Amino acid sequence: MKKSVFRVIERHLVPSFVSTLYYFFRCRALINLDARVQLTGRISFGKGTVVKSFAVIQTSEGKIKIGKKCAISSFNHISAGRADIIIGDHVRISPHVTIVAATRNYRKKDKLVIEQGFNDKGIKIGNDVFIGA
Repeated sequence: MKKSVFRVIERHLVPSFVSTLYYFFRCRALINLDARVQLTGRISFGKGTVVKSFAVIQTSEGKIKIGKKCAISSFNHISAGRADIIIGDHVRISPHVTIVAATRNYRKKDKLVIEQGFNDKGIKIGNDVFIGA
């Protein structure tokens, strides 16, 4: 219960300018005020990384590590459940890309999808990669 309360606070109750200042001074990353980046120690950015407007970056228990001089474009959604997302240096992600480190289990026909749990595998993206929508 405590974890979920803190996650709600981190995701929804911290003003964007607080997250922007936190990640600028902690990581030297430039986060647009219109982006929603969860304020947590489980998310880190390399120096010179830019997160553009209306991007969403959030996690439950996994870590999100984005390398240096990356560009996270507008309307991107990067979400880690229990597994980690590791993105290398000099990565460019074009607008409207979604990166999710988990998927729902759905193969059992006799159970509802919401009762089947998740499959958390994580994602690793190397250096100097361009991801288009």
